[in-house]
Amino acid sequence: MSQLPAHSDTFTLGLSPFAALSNLGGFFIWSTLKGDTAMTLTAKQEQFAQAIASGMNQSDAYRAAYDAGGMKASSVTEKASELANNVKVTSRVAELQAQLAEKQLWTRQDSVTELAEIARGPESKAAEKIAAIKELNLMHGFNAPTKIEMGGVLIHRIERVIVDAKN
Repeated sequence: MSQLPAHSDTFTLGLSPFAALSNLGGFFIWSTLKGDTAMTLTAKQEQFAQAIASGMNQSDAYRAAYDAGGMKASSVTEKASELANNVKVTSRVAELQAQLAEKQLWTRQDSVTELAEIARGPESKAAEKIAAIKELNLMHGFNAPTKIEMGGVLIHRIERVIVDAKN
């Protein structure tokens, strides 16, 4: 099995037994050792992976990680898609998402379980049961979309005040 190079700035993140983040010359490289093959991400690929794992779409994640200021939107989309389909990046995103899932204090499933217990609980009051059922229906999208109508007249008032600087 390959070993990580001895480097004073290398430390294990606890992502997996073979994951490490190395500070080499001012930029970070994420590496995973699988058998004899070391898979590494550049700092920009790592930034892209972290942005995707945190919920950004591919194009926004690409813009956040790379200098895409002069690129057309279609070029950004294409490059982001290529990067997102990179096996090393995909693997890293999955690992980051798994880490985030472990750290969640309260999941959607926790909410459903608690609300279901209230709705079915023999000790729950009728109002509590109804509130729990309403919330469950909202969470699962069983309610019709809420339509808010805005009507009436909107009056804008602009006031110009001149202040004398001498006072």
